[in-house]
Amino acid sequence: MKRGPKPRQITKELLEQIEHHAARGLSQKQICDALGFSETWWHAKKAEYSELGESYKKGSASGLADVTNALYENAMSGNPVSQIFFLKNRDPNRWNDVKSINHLQLNVSKMTDSQLLQELKSDPVLSSTFQNIIPQLDQTNDE
Repeated sequence: MKRGPKPRQITKELLEQIEHHAARGLSQKQICDALGFSETWWHAKKAEYSELGESYKKGSASGLADVTNALYENAMSGNPVSQIFFLKNRDPNRWNDVKSINHLQLNVSKMTDSQLLQELKSDPVLSSTFQNIIPQLDQTNDE
């Protein structure tokens, strides 16, 4: 007797199930688990049948559109939490409470003063922030 998973047909029902689960935010792995097939089968068949990947993409886009529309409608109806969330995500430069500087990861303890000064000069946001504290940032010529 042959071992392994039984062959699964790519049916309209299967494609609808994939789209349904993707619309609800499930990952490809989670869809495999929910529908009872292996990731190996999924990736092999996805390469063979473009309809599988298209169903996943269509479902993901549909779910995102539905939630985006619901958020927008809530914001427009006066829900302050939705309004804040919408503004912070759509225009973070103007609406974020905290400006993130996570991109700056320096080990300042191992830098010379001139290296640190050069690093600060190279970032316009940091430079303008520290300009009043570190007058050397105004100087255009490096020492």
